[in-house]
Amino acid sequence: MEEKGMAKVPYNVGIPEAAEKIKEEVAQLKRAPACIPPCGFQIEARRYSCSSCSFEDCQLPIDCPMQDIHKKEGDVTLLSCEVQFQVPSERTIRWKFAKDIRTEDLFLFQDLNFGFNPMLIIRPTLGSHHGTFICEISEGDDVLLRKYFYLNVTEKRLGLEKKLQEMFKAILNPPPGSEQDVVERKRFSLQEMLSDPEYLRKKNVILIIIGTALSSMLFTMLVM
Repeated sequence: MEEKGMAKVPYNVGIPEAAEKIKEEVAQLKRAPACIPPCGFQIEARRYSCSSCSFEDCQLPIDCPMQDIHKKEGDVTLLSCEVQFQVPSERTIRWKFAKDIRTEDLFLFQDLNFGFNPMLIIRPTLGSHHGTFICEISEGDDVLLRKYFYLNVTEKRLGLEKKLQEMFKAILNPPPGSEQDVVERKRFSLQEMLSDPEYLRKKNVILIIIGTALSSMLFTMLVM
């Protein structure tokens, strides 16, 4: 318009020409992408509101919902800080850890590492890794997103004890219709069982050996 005024172009001609030029420039602008839930500050999705003459951001929280991850000791655990929306190239990633608890209280976390890698690999996974991990994406002093991972680690010793308990239950409580239910049940002492030649059949001897071995294993594990 200033150029038109200096050229002494009438306003009724200059204003429509300037409006058309602005429309062409606006048409070349890229449309802001839609907000991608559930979390994160998404600068690329920021829009300008003509009615309020201000920018509007996605109404999403910085903190993402907790993700529960179940692993056994010795497994490989991969935690990813990747997101579906675009983040600045200058962003940094900080990993933190709170041992043995499921929490989102930032004061309980300790720093693990700081850099640009969005992946955290734990190999092998140990019982000491049981707890909550955070990945925090930042641009300068501004936090763009936090992802929470609760890693629930099952120790091998607990898994063995559970299997032993299941085996004991299967031996002591056989399913209906088995050979033990055909005859009337009667409790015998170990001495009576050994003195009865008809009772010491091959299958019963095997069960006695298995029961003795399992008892020894369980006792050894409890002592360790």
